[in-house]
Amino acid sequence: MGRDGLLIGEISARSGVSRKALRLYETNGILPAPRRTASRYRMYGPDALAVLAFVKQAKRLGFQLKEIKEIVAIRRSGSSPCVHVRRLVERKATELGRRDHEAAPRCALTSNPSTPRCQGGRDGKREDVLVPGVHRLS
Repeated sequence: MGRDGLLIGEISARSGVSRKALRLYETNGILPAPRRTASRYRMYGPDALAVLAFVKQAKRLGFQLKEIKEIVAIRRSGSSPCVHVRRLVERKATELGRRDHEAAPRCALTSNPSTPRCQGGRDGKREDVLVPGVHRLS
């Protein structure tokens, strides 16, 4: 990090985050505004890579940018975001459970008593299986 920071192309290459996403994160307050060189190039500090690693992980886990911004802001203020993150995760789990239960398809063979039964339950009995987004006979 020779020049006391990383230029946008360097941080993009090291983090795997596009330049466009970096600017978006900056605009949304997830990344602090980097200092600028005399030529007006962005110069990101050493903490930016850690923030970007967190953002990538949080996105993989299904957090939205608004939620990520809240978590980063709490941490940046010097507080621990653990309680906030726990609430977010619990809310997401509840929402996913509700949505999956409402939208989960049922196997037509197991849902209709007049059709042949699916064999394959532990005792060879008919078994309804709810698997979101997957049509599968048990």
